[in-house]
Amino acid sequence: MKIIANFLSGFLHPLLLPTYIFSLIFFAFPEIISPVNSSLFITLLIIISVCTCILPVFIIVLMYKLGLVQKLNIEDRTDRFLPQIISCLIYSFVTWFFYSKVSQVPTLYLVMASMTLCMVIVTVTNFFWKISAHSTAMGGLVSFVLFCTYFYSEETLFPFLGFTILSAGLVMCSRLYLQVHTLAQVCAGFMVGLIAGLGVLSNIF
Repeated sequence: MKIIANFLSGFLHPLLLPTYIFSLIFFAFPEIISPVNSSLFITLLIIISVCTCILPVFIIVLMYKLGLVQKLNIEDRTDRFLPQIISCLIYSFVTWFFYSKVSQVPTLYLVMASMTLCMVIVTVTNFFWKISAHSTAMGGLVSFVLFCTYFYSEETLFPFLGFTILSAGLVMCSRLYLQVHTLAQVCAGFMVGLIAGLGVLSNIF
């Protein structure tokens, strides 16, 4: 059971969610960013993956080697301060980059902005209370799928929405099973991701 919980926590890690979400946008729901030439999808996805996943992971490993964090998984609340602040800056830069380069496609930078807002809220909250970043990311994912379901107005997306909600529930249960968060922390994280995501994405219409 612990192996499954660790697998879910790793496979659906918050740093991987931006890559997953933008992969869905580019290859499953390209209509919502139709002004963007499909030839740019791979380039944009590489930029997103490097900035939101590979670079933060590299920074965390470097901090671990320098003794700035105690564990690579940064489960301890105090270990999260510096990596999360740096991630906020990186996410903010990517949001600004999309806004400045593809301002004619608000979906692109608003999706990134919703992730940045979630990261900022988690970072600020972490100074006072250990909120679940995994649950926040999953709440953001659910908000995105809800947005797609509304955008396409197709009942065929309901099973996908249900699968996403189920995945979010499994991740939250995994965090509880691994005893890295309390029920309040995972529930609060999910609600932050869901509300922040829907709040930002609603500006698309």
